[in-house]
Amino acid sequence: MRLLVTGAAGFLGSNICDRLIAEGHEVIGMDNFVTGSPDNLAHLAGDENFSFIRHDVSNFIFVPGQDRCDYAFCFTRQPKSEFTLRLFEPAHTNIKGRRFGHPQHSWIGA
Repeated sequence: MRLLVTGAAGFLGSNICDRLIAEGHEVIGMDNFVTGSPDNLAHLAGDENFSFIRHDVSNFIFVPGQDRCDYAFCFTRQPKSEFTLRLFEPAHTNIKGRRFGHPQHSWIGA
């Protein structure tokens, strides 16, 4: 099968690529190296069952080749930032029983 692995240069993505290639699949790895490292994929250079595309998956891309991809495995990760940490504030606020969401929402309590 022809498989696409996004986040391929990360720890999890690179290990998934290894496993899929070992099982005889053709793997297309995709990553933009924001959190992943090319070192995680260096051992796959020259492998006929592996190709790599450096790309940010938040932007459209046409995956080249005559055959379609049978499956896509998505292991992309947003880099840690102040914004990322703020994403968890609403859930934390909800757990503590404080106002959640829009100001017109009722108080959430235990």
